[in-house]
Amino acid sequence: MTRSLLCVLVAAALSACRAATPQAGPARPPAHEVYGYDPNGVPWALRPVLDELSTAMSERDDELALRLLDRLRAQLPPEVLVDRLESWSRLLEGRALTRELAPRLECRRIEAGPGTPERRALLLVMDNPHAEALALECAPPRLVRTSTWIDARGELARNQQMSTLDGFERLTLAGAATSEIALGEFEPAAGRALAVRERFELLWSAGLLRRGERMLPLDRGSRPDCDYVGLSGLLPTAPVEPLELLRYAEGERVRVAALVERAVRIPPARYDEALDLLAAAPLSVERIGELAPALRWLSRDPLLGDDAQGWQDWLRERHNRASAATSSALDLP
Repeated sequence: MTRSLLCVLVAAALSACRAATPQAGPARPPAHEVYGYDPNGVPWALRPVLDELSTAMSERDDELALRLLDRLRAQLPPEVLVDRLESWSRLLEGRALTRELAPRLECRRIEAGPGTPERRALLLVMDNPHAEALALECAPPRLVRTSTWIDARGELARNQQMSTLDGFERLTLAGAATSEIALGEFEPAAGRALAVRERFELLWSAGLLRRGERMLPLDRGSRPDCDYVGLSGLLPTAPVEPLELLRYAEGERVRVAALVERAVRIPPARYDEALDLLAAAPLSVERIGELAPALRWLSRDPLLGDDAQGWQDWLRERHNRASAATSSALDLP
């Protein structure tokens, strides 16, 4: 009996000890969750706005980004994300200032005596609309030159070169004036081809625009470019209207040499217009195959080659995109 009683007392004591030991409860959430803030001090209610701003910046929707930036500055605590918001603000200012400068490339004829091969000067042109001078400081940018030749058979040949440009350590852009920077000279030689198209594109490196005491990042997404087409001496020099190419494409017969002669004389600035006209025309797949040399030239895309079905699909997709872009949101189904 005594032994049984002792066991009962020991068991009761152990049970009491377990009851007295506090049970481990669930871990307390971090303070920023209790009070509605993320680890950076941003209210959870504003996290979607911050994420939307980040997306707008990467997609270059600057108008939306400015509105979201103003909203965050008005609603965030004063000490929260100060450096990050200032960095975004400077980036948007730099993009806006780069747009105002409207950097572009121009090809200009260099006057020479008779019998001298044609030469062209390549210039970087920028307009400073502000009264004060601006300074551009950047690492040497790269210049990409793509040469495309097309012969009377509609065959294309391409060559691409890349060079690094010096002299951009510090450029002064005079106030309320247009500045021109010479990038070099080139000779557009068609050789035995009917035409050669020289396309130049400037790829900026990291750079800064200095406006007074304000240093703003140069918008590297701005890629000035230009095209120049040099024609064989066998071709007329007068430009061809895109409608003339369409008229020929819809005619009874297409001859490759005559097709190419028309395509290469369309100004590069009107290539899209010509392609849109062809995309909207009711052309058979066989006729589209005959137009492939002109399509390769105008689209700057030789990958489809002579694939008539591929070009028909390409034109249909282009036409559908154009129709969707121009259709009104109020159109009834």
